[in-house]
Parts: sequence; structure tokens; C-alpha cells
Amino acid sequence: MAEKTAPPPLPPGGGGVGGEGEQSSDLAVLAVLAPDGEITIGGEKITVKKLTFGDQIKHAMALKWVSDALKTSFSEDVGCLIDALSDIGDALYELLEAATGKPRDWIEGLQGGEGEALLLTFWTVNADFFVRRLVAYPALAARASAGAASSPPSSATATASPT
Repeated sequence: MAEKTAPPPLPPGGGGVGGEGEQSSDLAVLAVLAPDGEITIGGEKITVKKLTFGDQIKHAMALKWVSDALKTSFSEDVGCLIDALSDIGDALYELLEAATGKPRDWIEGLQGGEGEALLLTFWTVNADFFVRRLVAYPALAARASAGAASSPPSSATATASPT
């Protein structure tokens, strides 16, 4: 049976970072206080590490496939998530191996509930990456392209050559 170790509780108001009720501040504080996650599976304590920038570069294609699968499943129906993840199983195993240091055959051999708990711990520990990839970056790109489309054209008199 998988047991999750709870992260330390956050002080009221996110520990002085941000205001009351600011969830993003709480997530930022939590990421600093507990960057890695721990889960106990079959009596063994497993550390699920936050992917470093180097890990993100090394596993960029796997991260892209997982992010794209998440994007597709959320834009259609959250119920499609398992189907979407099954299409990119190799990428998901690669990321779980990188985060846990465990070989693929160990991960594949987990019972259903244990595998789901491991996957949820991975999402929790690396949530900031997926939030940036799925929400923040597309929003910034949309704003940038909308801003570029709404820019006024150059003045004809400013670019005309003198006669």
C-alpha cells in the first residue's frame, strides 16, 4: 500500500509571501519548503524529485509529449486523461524513472493504486512546470500575438522620402 508523506503545513497567509488566499504564493512557498516528495510503496520510502532545468532539457521531448497529451485531454474532456496518457506511456515512464531513480520494470510492476499514488506525487512535485507549460506560456503567447496584431501601422509621412 502506498503512503504519502504530507508536506509541512504552510503558515497562515503563505508564510509572509503574498497576501491571504493567494494560492500561487502558497505553491511557491511549498516548492521551496518541500521541493521533493516522498511516498512509501511496499514498505520502501521513495523520493520523487522535482525535475531540474537539466532534467527538463534532457527529457524535453518526453515533457512535450506529456504536456501535449494533458492539453488535449483537458481541452476535450478530463475523462480522456487516462486515454491520453496511455498514448504516451513511454514518455511518462521516462519521466517517472528520472524523478524516482527507479527502473521502468519496477514502475510497471506496481499495483494500480501504488502507480496512481506515484503518478500523483510526481504531478504534485512538478506541478509548477506543467502549470507554466499548460497555462502561463500559452496565455503569454496569446497576449503577445494579440498585441502584435493590434499595433498601429507606421505613419506614411514618417517613412516617406523627401521630394
